[in-house]
Amino acid sequence: MDAKKGDIKTLQNGTPLLKIRHKKTYRRFFYVARDMKHICYRGSRKFGHSTVHMCKLNDIDDIREGKLTDALQKLKPKPRDEFCFSLIRGKKSYDFIARNSDERNAWVTGLRKLLKQKMPIHKDYENIRKAWIARCFRKADRSKDGRLTRKEVVDLMDAMNAGIDKVTISEMFDKANFRDDKDEHGRDVLDLEEFVKFYELLTYREELEELFKSYTGGGEDMSAEVLKTFLETEQKVEKSIEDCEKLIKEFDPCQEDSDQTLMTVEGFKKFLLSESQCLFNVAHRLIYQDMTLPLQHYFINSSHNTYLTEDQLKGPSSVEGYIRALQKGCRCVELDCWDGPNNEPIIYHGHTLTSKILFKDAIVAIKNFAFVASKYPVILSLENHCSVPQQTVMAKHMKTILGDTLYSPPGGIESLKEFPSPEDLIEKIIIKGKKLPPQGKKLPADVVDEGDVSDEDEAEEMAEVDENVQTEVQKKSTEKVKLSKELSDLVMLKGVSMKSFEHSRKNYKFYEMSSIAEVKGLGLVDDDALSFTRHCAFQLVRTYPKGGRIDSSNYKPHPFWTVGAQIVALNFQTTGAYPMRLYLGKFQDNGGCGYILKPTYMQKENTIFDPNSNDLTKFCVPLKYVVTVLSAQQLPKPQSASEKSEIIDPYVKVSVKGIPSDCQAETTNYVSNNGLNPIWKHKAEFKIRCPDLAVIMFTIRDKDKRSGDEFIGYNAFPVTSMQPGYRHVELLTKHGDHIPMASLFVHLEIIEE
Repeated sequence: MDAKKGDIKTLQNGTPLLKIRHKKTYRRFFYVARDMKHICYRGSRKFGHSTVHMCKLNDIDDIREGKLTDALQKLKPKPRDEFCFSLIRGKKSYDFIARNSDERNAWVTGLRKLLKQKMPIHKDYENIRKAWIARCFRKADRSKDGRLTRKEVVDLMDAMNAGIDKVTISEMFDKANFRDDKDEHGRDVLDLEEFVKFYELLTYREELEELFKSYTGGGEDMSAEVLKTFLETEQKVEKSIEDCEKLIKEFDPCQEDSDQTLMTVEGFKKFLLSESQCLFNVAHRLIYQDMTLPLQHYFINSSHNTYLTEDQLKGPSSVEGYIRALQKGCRCVELDCWDGPNNEPIIYHGHTLTSKILFKDAIVAIKNFAFVASKYPVILSLENHCSVPQQTVMAKHMKTILGDTLYSPPGGIESLKEFPSPEDLIEKIIIKGKKLPPQGKKLPADVVDEGDVSDEDEAEEMAEVDENVQTEVQKKSTEKVKLSKELSDLVMLKGVSMKSFEHSRKNYKFYEMSSIAEVKGLGLVDDDALSFTRHCAFQLVRTYPKGGRIDSSNYKPHPFWTVGAQIVALNFQTTGAYPMRLYLGKFQDNGGCGYILKPTYMQKENTIFDPNSNDLTKFCVPLKYVVTVLSAQQLPKPQSASEKSEIIDPYVKVSVKGIPSDCQAETTNYVSNNGLNPIWKHKAEFKIRCPDLAVIMFTIRDKDKRSGDEFIGYNAFPVTSMQPGYRHVELLTKHGDHIPMASLFVHLEIIEE
């Protein structure tokens, strides 16, 4: 097998693989189907060696080499790392052991080659649309004869949430049935080409045609000159006539055989659905900010209790938590370290019944995935409860596994005058934890005893809600843990206690940082936001959820962003709730690299910026954002609903989060029985005093008076990343996955107050 080429034909021929399931291995013959869309295997003798479709290639999110899933790590006897690989689909993994490294490498390389052919949702709209329509067609084709009867089309429309009466569907069916074919029972049928025509009739965009004809004077074509006027007037974009002619040729299918450069309404629709016309500025999908300032001048995408995948008391711990967080652009992960058996440190949520993972396994996962989503530095926040011998083992593992990626400046961090920048620290891993003072240096009398190596002890807070935790805390409360010099030498961000902002400024250095619990932090935001902002211009601050959030829920992150807190750590395992959706929305900015530059007025240690002030005009230009929610396209039913459930009654909520006076929301009316193309034309005005710190979120829900409104889709991003004009908003599931073909159509006008 040619591992270098990753010969796809060889994958189609197949090889035997061991598949892991419930800690057992099963030998099966695996291959890629001839349609290049499925991975299949031959069933066991019990099932007559029949073909089984294991998964669709399009459903695979990631391919991992080695033992990088819980299933492979827990397997005994341990297989050789170079024989193992895994396919990740959402939260599920398919785990395999090949006969040798060549076969493993050929599968990995070949599958990656196939996956590269998957189109991003926001690109090549026309090809994606055709592929999606074809999938819907095949799913509805019960007889598998490549044709749909009138009844099959009606049933498909119900499943697709169209909300269109049977008479209208029948009329469109007849218009699309240009071949006038019938099946063996004499029933009218549509083939795929006819069904595409039917779907185009079905998804006619009234609001787009109105917009188009308002510029063409009611005509059927748009010239390059008129397109230029539209772009300058509405989209606030300057384009030459030559540029507009290129756009017409790119997006209008009618131009291939035409001597004239004219855009039809269909080409206009495709243009407005292209990536450049999204509400989220396409330029912000790339790294565009200055990355050469000291680290404390950036908001940093950060995770709390990264190893947990469920709740904080009894849930499982997993290296998967680190992998998923890093793949989402997270740049600061947490490791709660405790003594383990056989002199091997473990990670788990201390004093609880959460499961345990080996510290070294987490470090291996971090090494492999640290710089997959972003090249900028990763911070390992150590909550260290280990004895000195096991701390030394921790240090050994980090030096051995992480190697040159560990950040360690010549002369030590104390020799620097300011913290390096993200650009200086590309592909470096920074250790944050307790650190011994330089040899021979005496500590100030009011500085916390360096013998206590734990940065924070949220278990103390959790004790208030769980008696078992309280018992464990009392048992450990009299113990003192000393710090290993080997581990201390690796620490470049020194964890210190937060007594007061004044105390920190007098006693601490730029490379020292404090962790502040949610409740205490919110109190400081309310009572002394100015001092908090000044402190964050000097030092890094990490905030984390209160211990009482045993269900892994999250606090609202935006109050801490308004005072410049850099490391606002959330529970990444709770992706579906509002705080995490807002969080991921903010960090879409700057290429999703995990670092967002703070506004200039928050970078000065003597700043007078106070987010609670009534007058911020010396820092920010207040703007009015006039958002008109026009329509939505191809909304799905709620995830919990069946295909035969009622058609949705969608409405849109537009909310803004930022400084206290900027937090506001507006909701449209609901549209009855229409998930295909609901139209609202609802105008909302948002006066935003500090746009630099504001995040906007669009959320679509299904109005349900009986069982409560249900979530449909959303998107969120910084207000400053929005483009004016007529724009589409891609819609995501609550977990951040793209919803195929679903979008929201809005108009945005930005006015200086």
